[in-house]
Amino acid sequence: MTRASLREYAPVQRERYLTATRGEKGALLDEVVTVTGLHRKAAIRLLRRTPCASTARSRAGRPRLYGPAVAAAVEVLWQATGHIGPHRLHPFVPDLLDRLTRDGELTLAPEVDKLVRHVSPATLGRLLAPARQTRPTRGASSCAASSTLRSTACGPSPPRTRAVRRGIPRSRPPPRNRLPETCRRWLR
Repeated sequence: MTRASLREYAPVQRERYLTATRGEKGALLDEVVTVTGLHRKAAIRLLRRTPCASTARSRAGRPRLYGPAVAAAVEVLWQATGHIGPHRLHPFVPDLLDRLTRDGELTLAPEVDKLVRHVSPATLGRLLAPARQTRPTRGASSCAASSTLRSTACGPSPPRTRAVRRGIPRSRPPPRNRLPETCRRWLR
């Protein structure tokens, strides 16, 4: 049974339960347990509690400090800086606000201005998240390179070692079954 159907079923059974005698309550509880699949004690609590008025659920946690006006102002700053990341944008926020308001590009209420100036880099990221999702990703590719891209026409390229980066040519390692020349001289 889903939560929605349980919410419809419980008020009807609650009325019957509250007006029933002790014997009828036991039979009614057996019926509710078999229909809903609830434990007997959970069914008792469901039927005995007073129905609460269905209101919009309040958001858990602390109340929101930054509203849509702050998000719109931060988005303007973000666009003015060329869509840089929130942690790089954060140090420039006060100077950008001063310049944009001075040039008439941005007009903010004093409360919104104060909130934008005191926003943290993490909150900047949260406020910019919807706008950043509309932009394509920059930088590294979002997909892995295929095997055809990794290999060249002559086969896979050898790993780059420090010697290769410094310009020292690669030499062949000595065969494993033979000792180096200096060691052979010592063994004679």
